[in-house]
Amino acid sequence: MSMFVARKISSSKWEKHPEFAEGEIQADAVTADLRTNKNVLSFWRCQSGEITDVENVALAIAAAADRIEKVDVVWLPTDQLLEDRQTFMDSPGRTPVADLVDSHVDLSRLDLVRLGRLANRVVEAIGAGRTQRVPRARVKSLLVNAVLTNRIEPERLSEKIRRALNAEGG
Repeated sequence: MSMFVARKISSSKWEKHPEFAEGEIQADAVTADLRTNKNVLSFWRCQSGEITDVENVALAIAAAADRIEKVDVVWLPTDQLLEDRQTFMDSPGRTPVADLVDSHVDLSRLDLVRLGRLANRVVEAIGAGRTQRVPRARVKSLLVNAVLTNRIEPERLSEKIRRALNAEGG
């Protein structure tokens, strides 16, 4: 069984654009969704493409955000990334979901060639259906459930998210 790593993307930026030929990737997609810091890019381990794993990734990301919004997740097979000579480095995830902190991993030592390969893997994953939109309403219910089951301490959520959960009966 394949293992995966996943991250949030802006699905619309990866859609086929009439100005670009088959196989060409818009720079906006890369600079928006694959923006590195110190040649590193953040991912979450995703055991499978099952909805529970994907929603855990969405929860980890959403809980660290400033407000509740939809989350588009793409997941990439780790064996393909290793074939591409990507370097994995464990690092604690920045999320208030304590049980997900250790499921975070960085791709490190990224250069233009490896970043290009990564962008191609994102395109392949989207084409293969390894992407999932978690709508805002579902993100909210994931956050509410995580608070109710003590996966998240409410005070670790942003003020805007806490207000939204309270105002909407969460």
